[in-house]
Amino acid sequence: MADEVGRRGCSGMVNLGLSVIVLLLLGWFFTQDKLSFSDLTKRIGSISGVSPKVVLRTMPLVDSPTLTMSDVLVVSVKKDIKHRKNAENQYEIHLAYRSAANQVTQWETNLTTLYKDGHNYLKTTYDREHVYILVKDFVYALKRNSGKKVWSLRLRDQLSPECTNCMALVQRKLILLTEDRILYSVNTLDGNILRKNRLETPKAKGVGFYVVKDKIVLSDQAEDKIDVSASVVVINPITLMPIRLFTPTPHREIDSGKVYRVNMPMVFDNIGTHVYLMPEGTHIQCWDIDSGIKKWDKVLPSRVLLPYDIKNLSHIKHQTSLYLSALSGSRSVLLKVDMLSGKISELAKEIDYSLTPMVGRKNLVIAFTRKTRGNNKNELWGINHHTGMVAWRYPLRSTNLYNKKTKDGEVYHILHKGNLLIIQYLKETGQMLIEKVNPMNGSLIKKTVKDVIGNQWNNITVTKHKAYFSMGDVYELDLKTAEITRFDY
Repeated sequence: MADEVGRRGCSGMVNLGLSVIVLLLLGWFFTQDKLSFSDLTKRIGSISGVSPKVVLRTMPLVDSPTLTMSDVLVVSVKKDIKHRKNAENQYEIHLAYRSAANQVTQWETNLTTLYKDGHNYLKTTYDREHVYILVKDFVYALKRNSGKKVWSLRLRDQLSPECTNCMALVQRKLILLTEDRILYSVNTLDGNILRKNRLETPKAKGVGFYVVKDKIVLSDQAEDKIDVSASVVVINPITLMPIRLFTPTPHREIDSGKVYRVNMPMVFDNIGTHVYLMPEGTHIQCWDIDSGIKKWDKVLPSRVLLPYDIKNLSHIKHQTSLYLSALSGSRSVLLKVDMLSGKISELAKEIDYSLTPMVGRKNLVIAFTRKTRGNNKNELWGINHHTGMVAWRYPLRSTNLYNKKTKDGEVYHILHKGNLLIIQYLKETGQMLIEKVNPMNGSLIKKTVKDVIGNQWNNITVTKHKAYFSMGDVYELDLKTAEITRFDY
């Protein structure tokens, strides 16, 4: 009897303690300034370790590179597709705008769309007055200070979800390129279409345009015919009319009948004066963008091939050289190309590892390497860009480099003020691992681990001071301290 009374007493004390804790938590929640129901659900979600939403994109609005903090727009949808519909049977995309000035969410709104898969086509950009949201074939302009809709526009066709460079602001015009290759120039003040130009190539999935010295540069065929090669076209962003075009030429006379496609690999130099074309994977051409004159044409070393499609091209620019990932039979080759003279050399060659250039630092090129035979060993290598010798190796726990087009991959890097930040998403533990490494010798300076919600990086955005990782929540990485925290919005 006494034991039973004791057990009841202990149970009563436990229940009383739990009740007090719940009351204290509720009191703290509801005494916070400007607390909303959405704030409550965010906090409960962060405590429980689950999230009812998926963050699609986090966009810092950087108005000045000298500012260490910026306004941030967070775009998300509910995880369960059944809960994305509103009373009007439309699908909702949630927008939250956090002000850097007072560190609070300045406004929130739901953008409605007819498409249940519309969030897969989401694209965003901004200027000092507006944020621009594209969902499939609809474009919306919202006021930055209030979230109020200024105008909306429906295009004839949707933008490709794979295209990361099909929407940009050029000379205060919103330039858009749709899947059926119609180029639009839209007035950012009222949403009126100022110009449109149908390109000759009817379909080029994922192939967009580049903004070079306030000009639009893209690849297109002069005629929509199977035997007509693609040209590089420089377009006036005001009139959308071609200023000049130049067509890659075969390196050998025997190849004069070859036809080059709009998805041929191309790379621009850092000052926008030259474009490097790789039309057939066996040679590289350098063209002057302003004059349309070919500066040089160099053939690759024997049996070495580059990808035929731009989406498969892996490259970096470091100092005056271009570094490219190529193949020679079953071997992976790291090519070094002098961008001024066109001299091409094999910097490194491996049969057991694939070599993907990531970033350059002083006399080193840092490459991501993956074991192609045997175990799944993945490392970073610091390769001397003069001799090709491996100066250091750094082991990785994740297997794939992040691809912003496909959202696949668990390894990302940022070079910040002489330090290399290696960010890995560890699927087995649901954590992000941040390692600050000295890029000159591969030594570890600092390591940070953070529990995160979500199973992939839906979007990564990097500014001069911060990096934002969009998952089930948003995580903000301070590039100076290498500390990562949940972004409160």
